[in-house]
Amino acid sequence: MRHSPHDARCAERCQDRPPSRRHYHPGRRAALALLVPLLIAAGPAPAPVTPASGSSWLTVMKRSLDRTALGRAGTTGQAVAAEAPGPSVDLAAMLRQGLVVRGSDLFRYNCRACHGAAGAGLPPEIQPLTRGVRATSIVVQKRVLSAEGGSVETGEAEEMARLAEAALRHRLEEGGAAMPPFDHVGPRETEVLLAYLETLSRVPDPRHRDAPLDLPAVQVGEHVVKGTCQICHDATAKAAAWRPADRQIPPLSALPERYAIGSFVDKARHGDPISLGRGRMPQLPYLNDAEMQAAYLYLAAYPPQ
Repeated sequence: MRHSPHDARCAERCQDRPPSRRHYHPGRRAALALLVPLLIAAGPAPAPVTPASGSSWLTVMKRSLDRTALGRAGTTGQAVAAEAPGPSVDLAAMLRQGLVVRGSDLFRYNCRACHGAAGAGLPPEIQPLTRGVRATSIVVQKRVLSAEGGSVETGEAEEMARLAEAALRHRLEEGGAAMPPFDHVGPRETEVLLAYLETLSRVPDPRHRDAPLDLPAVQVGEHVVKGTCQICHDATAKAAAWRPADRQIPPLSALPERYAIGSFVDKARHGDPISLGRGRMPQLPYLNDAEMQAAYLYLAAYPPQ
């Protein structure tokens, strides 16, 4: 696509303006929505991907950004080496080839914003997830039975561990009173995510296997948007109805229409220097450029509903 000198000058001016003064570009998403499927067709066969829908988790929980730890705990705790985000990649190549992700990456996309790098959460509001993961261990269950003074029966420990894993899987799929559902995490992703959670929780007898997964870029974007962005950003409101002057958190639909992809990535990774009235946007430095680009393209190709 060829751009005029006017377009280039406009882009430069928009990059220098604060978010509240950037131009509204309703055609930007339409152009990207046409581009993305063409590039994906040359890459891995896409798994089922669905648009983001429903209210933000802050809305569901009736909490404001400045009075909650939800979505703000990602920078707490010491990051594990395997979590360190890699370098940015060429956008066209990423769309053609997809991205290789492991359990640690799925944890960053779906869990870290609230539970922190170590999975410890921020009690009392956000409970640690490591406790529930360790309960899936037969060895741990035997230790619990022994500490309680009862007889240590292998069959009983196995049954308790099985029930604990069933409860953990149900929580991932259906959510809970203070946790959204993650029904966009498929069986393959669940297996490698559980493997990483076992490592993070120091389970002595892990039963799941971590392995690299080749995912289309828009599917990685789906994980980032539904697992991180939608904690704060609503998927129901329309972009045209949102105004920066309202000092409210913009809906997901407004992001690819109001921001160029570079501005979107920078804002997401480094946070919002301007208060939005309900708190400042948290920084997401643990998500790399390619992953945030994937989130942007997912929003453009699959408009929120």
